[in-house]
Amino acid sequence: MKHSKRLTPKFDNVGTNDLHDFMSVMCANMETALLQNGANPDCDYTHLDLMKLAAPFALERFKSKSSLRVNVWDKDSGLFKAVPLVGP
Repeated sequence: MKHSKRLTPKFDNVGTNDLHDFMSVMCANMETALLQNGANPDCDYTHLDLMKLAAPFALERFKSKSSLRVNVWDKDSGLFKAVPLVGP
């Protein structure tokens, strides 16, 4: 399911060793889940809502230094792809 309007960008390349970068990726992932379930940007959720949803995941990742996988936009295929994340 494609959505033309997003509050977050689709990332081509991400650095995940910084909390702010990881938060941005997690916000994009949260938004994808909301869109896939019929939510409408700025009506059903805001940028702040995405940050609040993403924060626990991002903070846990940096606290535990565990390896996670998140979906990032692959501009070549036009799809999201799972990318492994490695702790700092």
